[in-house]
Amino acid sequence: GLIRLAGVSRLPIPDFSLGPGQIRPSTAEDALKSAPNSDEDVVASLDRHLIALDLLNRCRNRELGILVLRMLAKSEGHNTEKLPRNIIMRLAGEYNSQVTAPTSEAALANYLYRELTYQVFQEFKFQLDTAD
Repeated sequence: GLIRLAGVSRLPIPDFSLGPGQIRPSTAEDALKSAPNSDEDVVASLDRHLIALDLLNRCRNRELGILVLRMLAKSEGHNTEKLPRNIIMRLAGEYNSQVTAPTSEAALANYLYRELTYQVFQEFKFQLDTAD
């Protein structure tokens, strides 16, 4: 609601976490810019409002989440095509800002978030590999 209202009113899009991957529009924008196949014209025309709407779409949110993981892995010098489970789990935990959880509920939520991130990454990678 708030994102659509801001878009219609042409107000600035709030930069808070959206969708299942809890990704900020600014982070998604950075990931889109750092993607290996980024078209310069597309990057130049990125609209924060459209990115925010993409983040509200479950499928697009997952795709952007994969780009965020690859961006984070690339910044650490990892091969972004073959990310092992331990790297994906660590990056997801760091992105989720709960590497050290203060309560057992938070620790469980963080573990489930990292596990889900890994499973989504594997599924999306499989889909890309079979599309070729």
